[in-house]
Amino acid sequence: MYFGEYLVKFLINQKYSIKVISNKKYITGFHNIYDDTISKKSNQYDLVLLHNKQAFKLINKMAITPPIFYLFNSDEIFKEQIEMNKYSELFLCGKPKILIDNSFYNLLNIYFDETFDDEQMKQEENIIIAESSMITINKLMPWLNTLVSSNIYIISIKNHINSKYFNSNVHIVNNKNKIDRLFRNAKLIIADDQFAIKGIMLKKPVLLLGSYGYGGLITNDNIDLLYKYGFTERPGGNFDEHLPFELINYDFQEAYHLSDNELEAAKMKLKNYLNIEYSTFIKKIDFYIEINLNKIQKYTLVINPMFSVIQVNATKTFYLINNITCQFLYELTEEESIYLDFFKNPHLIKDFKHDIYRINIEIIKEFISSKILIYDTGI
Repeated sequence: MYFGEYLVKFLINQKYSIKVISNKKYITGFHNIYDDTISKKSNQYDLVLLHNKQAFKLINKMAITPPIFYLFNSDEIFKEQIEMNKYSELFLCGKPKILIDNSFYNLLNIYFDETFDDEQMKQEENIIIAESSMITINKLMPWLNTLVSSNIYIISIKNHINSKYFNSNVHIVNNKNKIDRLFRNAKLIIADDQFAIKGIMLKKPVLLLGSYGYGGLITNDNIDLLYKYGFTERPGGNFDEHLPFELINYDFQEAYHLSDNELEAAKMKLKNYLNIEYSTFIKKIDFYIEINLNKIQKYTLVINPMFSVIQVNATKTFYLINNITCQFLYELTEEESIYLDFFKNPHLIKDFKHDIYRINIEIIKEFISSKILIYDTGI
């Protein structure tokens, strides 16, 4: 999901209490909500927005994991299906206070002011390399050193790159203000995830290269598939796979022949995808904030598809199991198993009827808190 700027503005306009945990070098605005510490008391936050694996580890330091929205990116965590399923839904209770993680500001400047110009840089043959993986940059080094007639700028915010291995026309850049100018005036961009998206939205030719392979020259014809993979890799690629330098060099030449209409078509298709994602995300936020203001009895619940209940013998011993790992998580009481069986299909709490048991709201709340029961948003 790549709509950070609009999301933050939306949350601020809605008068939510927002706390941003961020490294200062990523901050470009909203200083009044900045902090460099995180409370380990998870009940201080009602909603957490995470962007990368580092932030995920930070949140895990909390005593109890709070509600989470995880913003998809190329990070390795999304290769772990178990983790992705565990934290892909939002559960929100209490007043809407929101924590934004330490790399969220990487997403703030996707939609640039396209009226900005730097005449000196426009006259140069600028190639931007913006890779999230140091391994990828190192593998690309021999090819970059053959491009002696171009000014090449390697974006390096997190990675420490030693320039002595590159030719003198290759520059290492870590100044954020200069990075923005470089993107606006680049002739070609080699990048993955949000940097690739920045390039597309600025109507620049973009070669997609990630930790899981070379995805090719992004065009209107392949943008649908590459978008589904978050602009992170070659679809079906393997980690640290061989780079096809002949193909990269061919696409490098072809990129300069893309017409303005072709670049505009790719931009508009991507913009439509982003708008749909943003709209869906905001609807979910609105839905859960509405839940804050009402009792849970008013909302439809359903068992999380990650879990199911199994009876292991005729003595009515029930267990909650993880459907992905087939792991037996813990034993359930008969009452708990009856509740979960009822919510195999979406139901309102008030619709529960049983000859012996009456609904126990505290048990239901515990299931919701543990993400065993989830709200059926209908979105």
